[in-house]
Amino acid sequence: MARNIEMKCSELRPKMKNIKITFKVVSTDEAHEVKGKSDNTKHHVMDAVVGDETGMITLTLWDDDIEKISLGKTYELTNGYAGVFKGQMRLNIGKYGSLTEVEDPEFKVDESKNFSEEVHEKYDRRNQGRRQLYGSGSFWPG
Repeated sequence: MARNIEMKCSELRPKMKNIKITFKVVSTDEAHEVKGKSDNTKHHVMDAVVGDETGMITLTLWDDDIEKISLGKTYELTNGYAGVFKGQMRLNIGKYGSLTEVEDPEFKVDESKNFSEEVHEKYDRRNQGRRQLYGSGSFWPG
């Protein structure tokens, strides 16, 4: 199994995996219901803005994970990943990730920088055609 990499919000980049990060919950949206694409299964999804001393990022929570966080509390995400949705980078718990409440950190969240507000169209699969999505034949993405 790959080793988790301790990160700060400012170090996150789209498509990073095995992320270990400690953050404080700055705000939460209302959960809403969505249907799965493949089988129309109903799911609940909620976005929360979380951050550390380097800035903030949106954390997307699904189903049971929604109940695991509270506004103002501090958590450690282990084995998370950074994805892109609608051109915005987001932090995700994913299938193999875990979220644990921890003691309040010694840091104050830098609310002046929200890394989810940066546009990452290059990584947004919904904006790419088949050729760009699966590569141009070279090893490095173009």
